[in-house]
Amino acid sequence: MNNSSPSDGGGTGTARETANFNRVTIPLACTTCRSRHLKCDGKMPCSRCKVDSVECLYVKSRRGYKGPRKSKIGSTTAVDFTAPITAPLDLYIPPVSSAITTTPSNPMGMIGHPSHPSSTPSFEDVEISNALSSTKLPSELMVNSWPAPLFVNAYYEHFHRCHPFLLPRPRMLELLRNRSIPHLVLAVQYVGSFYFPSASTQLAQDALSQALHQIPAKDGYYVQAMLLLTIGLQMANRVEQANAVLCSTSDLALQLGMHRREYAWSHGNGSRELEESWRRTWWELYMINALMAGMNQIEFHLWPVEADCLLPCEEHEYQSGQIPPSKSLEDMEDSDFVSHNDTFSSAAYRIDAARRCGAVLAAVRSDPICFNKLGAAEMGLANWALQLPESKRDPIDRNGTVDELMFQAHMIAAAAGVLLNRPRSDLNLEDVIDIRTCVGAGSCVLPGDQRQIYTAKAVQAANDIARLMTLPVPLLKHTPFFTCITTMAATIYLSYWSFCAIDGSDTFTKEQIRLTIGVLKNLSELWPIARNTLAQVRGVARELYAARKAINSANWDAVTTGEILRGLIEQNVGGSAGLPIDPAIAAIAPLPERWSVSDASMDMQQ
Repeated sequence: MNNSSPSDGGGTGTARETANFNRVTIPLACTTCRSRHLKCDGKMPCSRCKVDSVECLYVKSRRGYKGPRKSKIGSTTAVDFTAPITAPLDLYIPPVSSAITTTPSNPMGMIGHPSHPSSTPSFEDVEISNALSSTKLPSELMVNSWPAPLFVNAYYEHFHRCHPFLLPRPRMLELLRNRSIPHLVLAVQYVGSFYFPSASTQLAQDALSQALHQIPAKDGYYVQAMLLLTIGLQMANRVEQANAVLCSTSDLALQLGMHRREYAWSHGNGSRELEESWRRTWWELYMINALMAGMNQIEFHLWPVEADCLLPCEEHEYQSGQIPPSKSLEDMEDSDFVSHNDTFSSAAYRIDAARRCGAVLAAVRSDPICFNKLGAAEMGLANWALQLPESKRDPIDRNGTVDELMFQAHMIAAAAGVLLNRPRSDLNLEDVIDIRTCVGAGSCVLPGDQRQIYTAKAVQAANDIARLMTLPVPLLKHTPFFTCITTMAATIYLSYWSFCAIDGSDTFTKEQIRLTIGVLKNLSELWPIARNTLAQVRGVARELYAARKAINSANWDAVTTGEILRGLIEQNVGGSAGLPIDPAIAAIAPLPERWSVSDASMDMQQ
């Protein structure tokens, strides 16, 4: 199988296109016919796509274009990304709020940075400002009075490493110098605004929503902006809005054909970096859908989609622009059955973990429950971990550097373990019913025996999450979705704590609960959803602590009285022989007329 994109073969798509279409009288050919080097009749849809029952998309022909081609991204006028989609979509975009738009005149700085931004702009700030000068943002869409470079820098310094699907910063600035994409710029600023505690993310969201409403045509950049809006809404604890925007974004991506491998080539404008960005955009959307399906109890819409989009490369390759030929999902699935066992990128293993999570969600939510699906999902999770190459088994290397995408891959696999085993375990959902965010409140309890085994597996999955919490890297440098994964682990520990021993052997469990609370407290500095889950976890922990303390106190009183009575009765054998009871014993605890040691034992058990 040839795993490279059409542009990987040495010649350009434009040269081959001219050779195959120089005798065609129609001015335009659809992307499917162009990728197959076949004639196209130019209809909507064309006859070939109609017969094959595939989506028919058109992009503007490059014939006659005389602009520069040396740039890796080049002038975006070379390819028209604004061609309307073939069918209208009912896209949900949050309405603009009526929030007050006043902003502080002296804004505070970003978390982990000086309190006040330097009055002297850095080289990066100047570079970003120059790039954004061609992006015409109407005054009513400007984000507060904050300088845009602050938010853009925050995005690339903190968020991009966790979700690297946009172009790397140098390539993105090059793109923005050649094309005005206000909605994408505002989406970057929206996410970047979360890293400034005193910035108004609501104003940034309103500006983005208004800009998205004003874009008449939808393209890949629109999908990227909507995906960033989805993530921001989820982290702002606007879960219902996030679910709705995610659904709209998924529908649009499928409508555009981003799940097909030819999309990246036909919209890459001859740039390997841009092609890679389109591939990453599809798979990032897929992964976010997997995470939100597990956390928000929504449908994993993209899991059953037959996508042949090629897999992303390693991060250092993407950032450097030295992008190798891409591999496919088929290559990954066949790697165990071929003589050469290839190692894939961290991004690819993260995608595979999301696919295993999809199988878990499909099995757990089957109605009626299909135990074959449950078994297959369980084996799939086990195989994912067993088949990892040695270099990917731990998300941290010998130098203490954390591979963030591999961190997320392990995070998703552990979360899938919680989702798979918790419903079949003895962990009582009622004890943690007040934790409703991120954990799918109201999940059904699946039938089955050997519940103690699944309890142990659920606790082990939570332990795997806890191990990720203790890695030597600042928690705020991880994906914001780690908030919800931490909450999943907290529910496991709290449920287990509610029925484990009452005799002081719960010390380790209490430390695990404290760990999850500490992580949520740390993450709450940035993400509103973490503040919400922190309050819920703390509330349940307090209730359980008070209940256990009362039980411990009651049990201690009962045991103490019983032991005293038993000792005194044994010392006064006459009591059981009908002889008078020592008045001192009667004063401690008046006994019934017919009373024995067995009664005391029964009292202690009660």
